[in-house]
Amino acid sequence: GMLVFFPSYSVMSQCIAAWKAKGIWERIGQYKGLVVEPTNAAAFANSANEFKSKLDSPEYNGAAFFGVCRGKASEALDFSDR
Repeated sequence: GMLVFFPSYSVMSQCIAAWKAKGIWERIGQYKGLVVEPTNAAAFANSANEFKSKLDSPEYNGAAFFGVCRGKASEALDFSDR
């Protein structure tokens, strides 16, 4: 799995939007399952489960989780075995 951290949700959203506009997001998605950390803390568990599911899926060659420094992903997920 790959973790990509941004300094804020705003910067993350801007980068993802730019990557989508240039086709980069889709190209990454051809190789990795893409998961974005939600701004809503209540939805985080679903995103974490989605990431772990995509890591284990033969459909993808791993997964990429896009999150925010000091956000839920950087504090709550344990990837010691991945």
